[in-house]
Amino acid sequence: MSADRTRRLGIIGGLAVGATCAFYKRLYTWMSSRSALDMVLSHADVREIIRFATLGDREQLSSYLLSHIMRLKSAGAEVIALPAVTPHMCIGLLQASSPLPIVDCLSAIADEVRVKSPTKIAILGTRYVVETGLFGFLPEGVAAVRPEEAEIDSIHNLYVRLLEHGDSTPDDVEEINRIAAGIIAREKVDLLLLAGTDFVVLPSAELQFPFIDSFEVYVRAVAAAIE
Repeated sequence: MSADRTRRLGIIGGLAVGATCAFYKRLYTWMSSRSALDMVLSHADVREIIRFATLGDREQLSSYLLSHIMRLKSAGAEVIALPAVTPHMCIGLLQASSPLPIVDCLSAIADEVRVKSPTKIAILGTRYVVETGLFGFLPEGVAAVRPEEAEIDSIHNLYVRLLEHGDSTPDDVEEINRIAAGIIAREKVDLLLLAGTDFVVLPSAELQFPFIDSFEVYVRAVAAAIE
């Protein structure tokens, strides 16, 4: 690719707006000393994503996301970014039908887990992500501890609040630190996986536990794909 610009990136945004804005800003900062960022965006409805995820309807979810990919292709996109973890529940179907390559968040997370090489982790994210163990994408040899049911509910509700508000409060930070401390003390995990890009609105300096941030992992993966 020319040093003048990146490959044109097509972003499926709005999943949610706070994470999309943070993704754009972080990617721009990452690329600013390398190449000029060339991108287009199609705004998806996060309510539709939640509806399909709740129903477990991967085919409808894939079809909905594909409609946005086709719009982005018409705008000249060469690579697709989907900066949200939950919609990746249909990534296999979507990759099979997409005319453009998609930067796969789940594979990027799995690669990062291999680098960190923990033996036991806990996943924090929406109910759909937590209950499926990141949709089965964790590397072999890594044990994923399932939080207790009350913790799954609390994590899911916290995440939805972050998604809807696009910001966090001191109470949100206190709650996730409390949940994480309880899981670490009980399960003796090596680290926690923040498996949701909207966790980015939490101030990372105030998180009092070891973690992998799926948001940062995905920004780096997308940057590598478009250079």
